[in-house]
Amino acid sequence: MSVYSSKTALLSGIIDYAGMFPPASLDLNATLKKAATFRRTSRHPWLLNRVVLGLNEIKQLNPRLLWESGSDGSPWTISALGTTPQENSTETVIKTIDWDLRELRRIQERLYHSSCRVDIVSYETRLPAEVSAPGQAITAGETVFPVLEQLETIWPGELDIYFEVSLGASWEETLEGVSRILAEWIAENSASQMIPALKIRTGGKQVPTPQQLAKAIDECAANGIKLKATQGLHHPVSQGSEFGFINLFAAINFAYSLGNKEFSLKDIETCLTSQKGDEFVFSESSFSWRGREITTQQIESARKTHAATFGSCSIDEPDEFLFKEFP
Repeated sequence: MSVYSSKTALLSGIIDYAGMFPPASLDLNATLKKAATFRRTSRHPWLLNRVVLGLNEIKQLNPRLLWESGSDGSPWTISALGTTPQENSTETVIKTIDWDLRELRRIQERLYHSSCRVDIVSYETRLPAEVSAPGQAITAGETVFPVLEQLETIWPGELDIYFEVSLGASWEETLEGVSRILAEWIAENSASQMIPALKIRTGGKQVPTPQQLAKAIDECAANGIKLKATQGLHHPVSQGSEFGFINLFAAINFAYSLGNKEFSLKDIETCLTSQKGDEFVFSESSFSWRGREITTQQIESARKTHAATFGSCSIDEPDEFLFKEFP
């Protein structure tokens, strides 16, 4: 049995397993079996959080399939990847979200009390293209997020909705505008069980610069917004142009715990690009990086706000590399 420490406080439940997506591209059965096996046989079974599936794959879930994939009776926690709309306009995106959630509710009701329970706890989609256009981040955001009030009548309980932003020429304006609108909506709808959040890509064809990723973390921390990353992040510590997942979650937790005055935008960027594993120090009661320290209690408190995870097509590589670099 592993000992609870700052390592588990910082990293437990950070991976949303997306085995069906490139480059892994497993089928549904293999993805479910991999997730179930990881829970039983990996060095760090606590890394795994949710399984990411598209709507078509979620429709195929049934108790027999889940049981034969290795279910141990625990609920299968799912993050639903939204349908790609035929066009990326605000009107079409809103209609697509509405349709998706109605379909997901029917599936949730069918499987929630089955012998292999399924909990759909989050939904991921992209913001309309015009939100990233110069001068449009605020006005377009105002037309998208209010629709969540209507969607609450569709969904029966809590649901985090992650809106992926594109980092184009006006990326600073986009991050600032979207974050501000999200924060305002959350403040005005504090009783809502449907929480809008921000999603950003950290790998793939368009890897964000350290400045862009640092800005996303800084804006989310300043506004108290949930955050999710996706792609890349297979290694614990950054190397070359690839961000490390310890770097990312260190930067997130320092930013949310200490605030911008104590952990500035430049500090976040430096933390994200640090390539020396021995700079990240775990102990039973605290975590430190270059003399900056936060306690396990501060990490747990920060997690209540940021709820950060990252989507990964591999769970074996993060598990293996973490063991090699931080046994």
